[in-house]
Parts: sequence; C-alpha cells; structure tokens
Amino acid sequence: MLLAHPEIRDLFGPCPRSKYIVSALVAVQLAAAYLLRDASWWAIVLVGYVFGGVVNHALPLAIHELAHNLAFRARSSDNWGAAGERRKRCNENRGSARRE
Repeated sequence: MLLAHPEIRDLFGPCPRSKYIVSALVAVQLAAAYLLRDASWWAIVLVGYVFGGVVNHALPLAIHELAHNLAFRARSSDNWGAAGERRKRCNENRGSARRE
C-alpha cells in the first residue's frame, strides 16, 4: 500500500493536537457536570448516556495513542501521560488480586 500511495507516510508520527483535544474533552465533561448540578435525574441520565458515552469512548483512544507514543513529540511526555493511567489501573486491580 505504501508503494502505491507514498503520501500515507505523511500521516505517520505524533499528532500535535491530541493534548488539546483531550484537555477540551475533560473540560467539557466537567462543565457539563457543573451545568447539570441542579437538573432533574432524568436529564442527568439522558445527557450522561448520550453525551458522556461519546466522551468516555474518546478518552481511551487518547490513552491508546499514549501507549504507542503518538500524543507528544518527546517520548518522555508520552510516558508521563501514560503513567497516570497505569497508576489508576494498578489501584483498581490491587483490590481484586489480594493474597490470602
């Protein structure tokens, strides 16, 4: 495929917009939670299902980019970004893998 379409090589490498997109997704999620603080329960469920589901699906894709060192130009920045996710998963798994 690369022989037939060498312009694909221009798409390889880190995407400089990733950090801004992830920051915007988190900010919009926090803003939605703040705006819904006095809403009825059915509005919270509806917005959480329709809007929150889309955002929560996009964030693991960003974590996937971090795992492949594609979010930042410097590899150490990807490692710092992924470290938070690894730490979170270790804490989640700690309770399920207790030794007796």
